[in-house]
Amino acid sequence: MKADEIIDCIILDMQMPRLDGYRTASRLRRMDFTGPIIAVTAEAMDGDSNRCIASGCDDYLSKPIDANKLLRLVDGLCCD
Repeated sequence: MKADEIIDCIILDMQMPRLDGYRTASRLRRMDFTGPIIAVTAEAMDGDSNRCIASGCDDYLSKPIDANKLLRLVDGLCCD
């Protein structure tokens, strides 16, 4: 992130190689990113949403993504 960039929302895949989404979200929060982070994961087990929120994400979607649900979520988090 650059100081002069405005980032409205981050949609973060939680199963990225090397640096997964959980650690990425935590790092973004430590870097003082205050915008919404939406977690996207293929894992739909109990506790996954809690782990996403605990890592710094604002909300959670499981794959396959429902496009309408994603749009509503982005609209609700990013367009207050």
